[in-house]
This record gives sequence, C-alpha cells and structure tokens, in this order.
Amino acid sequence: MSQFIVTCLFAMPTLICMIAVCVTDLISRVVPRLWVVLAAFAQSAANLIFSLITFHNVNFLLRGWLFAVSVFAFYVLVQKLCVRGSLGFGDVTCASMIAQALALFGFDCIIYWFASVGIFGLIWILVWKICSRVRLRLFRVKSKNAQNKIPFVPVLAASFIIAIML
Repeated sequence: MSQFIVTCLFAMPTLICMIAVCVTDLISRVVPRLWVVLAAFAQSAANLIFSLITFHNVNFLLRGWLFAVSVFAFYVLVQKLCVRGSLGFGDVTCASMIAQALALFGFDCIIYWFASVGIFGLIWILVWKICSRVRLRLFRVKSKNAQNKIPFVPVLAASFIIAIML
C-alpha cells in the first residue's frame, strides 16, 4: 500500500495540471497547451526521480516517454479520422501527458484508461448533448455553438483516476 501512495505522489504534476485544465475546458472549452507542456516536463522529472530511487536506472522515464508518444500518435490518428473539430489538439496533448503519468502504474493501467475513456466518453457525449438541448430549449438561446463543443478533458481526467484505482 505504501508503494501505491508513493507512486501516486510522483503522479501529482499530471493530477494538478488535469484539475486546472478540466476547469478551463469546462468553462471556456480551451485547453492551455502551455500548462500541459509544463506539466509534461514536470512529470518527466518526477518519472526520472522515481525511477532512480526505485530501480537506480531511467526505466520509468523512458517508459513514460514511450507511452506518451504512442498515445499522442494514436490520438492524432483518431483526430484525423474523426469529424473535423470533434477532438481538439488540446485533448490530444492532455492525453499524452496522462499517458506519461500512467507509465508509473504499468501497462495494464493504460489499457484500463483506454477502456474507461471509451465507456465514459460515450456516456459523457450523450449526457452533454441531451443537457445542452434542454438548456437551449429552456433558455431559448439562439446560438448552437455551445452544443457543438464538448469538453473532453474531464473524461480523460476521470478515466485517469479510475484507471489508477483499478
């Protein structure tokens, strides 16, 4: 149990950044990429320190980078295959940052995270569409722009926490 707590402490740069990015994504539908890049560098430093303390090598740093690049490439591919504008580049960079932190917990955690993102993402999109239509009808808002952009970072963040707990 104490190893799990120590590992969670080393994932704090990503967790703190995700909380801040979730708030900005929910309010303004913008993912500040500078925050994500700074958190990714901080997570790299945390992975390096964790790896040096635990195994006296740079295994977790390299694994984190490998997971981050793999997830980045996968989400860029998904972004290109999906409807234009459905998945923003901020979501892609945030997913890459999360994958780097998940390297501390192992490959199984990445699989759990992908499964959680898929399940909760579909539920989130459905609930968001229903709620935005109800809000449009209740408040008689003329603009449908609020309905088109769905903040997806909260799904990534919730899936991150669920994957860690599994």
